[in-house]
Amino acid sequence: MVVLKDMFLSLSMMFPLMIMFSLIALMLTREHLLMCLLNLEMMVLTISISFASSLAHFSMNEVLLILVIFTIGACGASLGLACMVKMTRTYGNDNLNSMTSLKC
Repeated sequence: MVVLKDMFLSLSMMFPLMIMFSLIALMLTREHLLMCLLNLEMMVLTISISFASSLAHFSMNEVLLILVIFTIGACGASLGLACMVKMTRTYGNDNLNSMTSLKC
């Protein structure tokens, strides 16, 4: 029982670090849309896995809630991919700088 408690404490300390690393990576690689989407997906997966590990000892309703969170994350990823395809077809690349330039 002590080993499980220590493992839960180490996991609970690891999840904020993973979110921080993905935020730092998002700030450093904000030029390309694909890298931004991958970093956002890493944050969603980290949050959902931390939520799942904290609810591991509860009933089946919480398991269904975790499945809903994963489903919403998958829908968000597919919408982001669709936006990237549209942007690539329109501008010819996935640079976010090309989308924000004003052409008068």
